[in-house]
Amino acid sequence: MRKILYLDQNYLSNLAKARYNFIKEPEEAALWLELYDILKSAVTADKIICPESGFHAKEAMYDSRLEIAIKRVIDELSLGLKFHHWRRIMESQIEDAARLFLGKKLERTEEWVNVFESNPRASVRNRMHDVSDKEVRVNFHIRLPEEVIDHDRRGKDEFEAIGREVIKKYCEKPMKWSRLVLESKKGTINAYMGALATQSIVNQIESDSLLEQMSGYDNYTRLLWLFDKLIKIGIDPQNPDMIAGFLESKELLNSPFIEIYSALWAIIAECRRIQGRDIRSSDLYDVPILAIALPSCDIVATDKFMKEVNNNLLKFNDKYKTEIFSANKEDLIALQQRLADC
Repeated sequence: MRKILYLDQNYLSNLAKARYNFIKEPEEAALWLELYDILKSAVTADKIICPESGFHAKEAMYDSRLEIAIKRVIDELSLGLKFHHWRRIMESQIEDAARLFLGKKLERTEEWVNVFESNPRASVRNRMHDVSDKEVRVNFHIRLPEEVIDHDRRGKDEFEAIGREVIKKYCEKPMKWSRLVLESKKGTINAYMGALATQSIVNQIESDSLLEQMSGYDNYTRLLWLFDKLIKIGIDPQNPDMIAGFLESKELLNSPFIEIYSALWAIIAECRRIQGRDIRSSDLYDVPILAIALPSCDIVATDKFMKEVNNNLLKFNDKYKTEIFSANKEDLIALQQRLADC
């Protein structure tokens, strides 16, 4: 069966740099080029597929020098396979949690439907056969207006600022690990569908920026849709006990996205508090990415820190049966060998 391999932005960037001669160190360049050739051969042979996430293109657009090169690598290795937006993935899990909380059966759909835009286990030929003969899939690499890029960059900066504030709060008030993770889970839910989410939407709508206002209205509509779905499932908005019970239920708190997302925030805070480790921007951006990738991919290529905490501390590699590799030389070689076994 074909393996699903998620490559984080660092991997994609280095593969693109190697392909287009941006890496000056010959040995390093050769290592990345060899990995690219192995990846491309495995994709062509239908042994692996490297799905594209919404984070890939957004991250690439911040570097005009490499943007087109990175997008070409994405196209060549994903062959059109994409994750749904992380919000859709999280919302589908929230809906399933509501059904389980109410003792209802889950809707019978293939597992991939709520995560990918097409079946990642199907052969490339079969996936492409699903497209009408009159349809032509072409990826146009058009640079977005600077206003849009600046808006997205501000969103990233705000996300980072909020993340650092949350981690600072956890560091200032040490808790037992179980309590810390629970508080982080509740904070995640509050920020997505609680009072914090509502206040964020109000702030966006009241902004002077038209793009920010549009984002606010989009988020407001999304939240309404989510609650409408929960009501149809059976969550009664007029029943405070039911609402409170659902929001604190194991079904919701332990759903994969919320569990991984929240635990990673907590572990970043613990490494900061106990070891004095600096908080890196890449750590914060890796959190939602890994919350999507770990439950749905066979192999995940990320950085050294995220590999260590997921393998050695959180044990998510065992729970979700995912092999995790970092980007150091030893792991690059190990990944090449792993792909040779596919």
